[in-house]
Amino acid sequence: MPRSRKQHSTLESWESRTRPARHSRPESTRLWRVFNMIDMSGQMKELVDTNHADGWTCTVGSADKDGQPQVSLKGSMMVFDSETLAYWERAKQTALENVAANPKVMVFYNNMSDRIRWRFWGTAEVHESGPIRDEVMSRTVEAELERDPDRLGVAVLVKVNKIAELAGTVLQER
Repeated sequence: MPRSRKQHSTLESWESRTRPARHSRPESTRLWRVFNMIDMSGQMKELVDTNHADGWTCTVGSADKDGQPQVSLKGSMMVFDSETLAYWERAKQTALENVAANPKVMVFYNNMSDRIRWRFWGTAEVHESGPIRDEVMSRTVEAELERDPDRLGVAVLVKVNKIAELAGTVLQER
């Protein structure tokens, strides 16, 4: 008998559930289900951290205080720690204004060649100065920093609350 979502408290492979898997997924597309915690490590961290170099730039969905949506490409997206995404906000335009007014965001990772598509929901926090800003800037890919030669950008951290596949399968949530 399959366990309920609340009973999943540790990382386990989708294929290792009590029922046999209908499809054998290659290692690169294995699904991981975690409930009551977020852990972006291993393959997930590697793929998000190399999204720009791999040609799969992440997008950030935000909305203003009235709910008007906006989508922005963020080539600097990275896993900051096991529960947090981060990006270097160099444009400082609508997306930054939206985060200030409404910190709820959704980050979309879309790897077309391997058919890996993840959505990350979370709460954004802007760091205009200080050690967090400095660390995000130091970890930002050079191609993004070249577009901000005076380093006037800010760091945005996204504390992730839920991760799901594009089809809706929840992989991790708090």
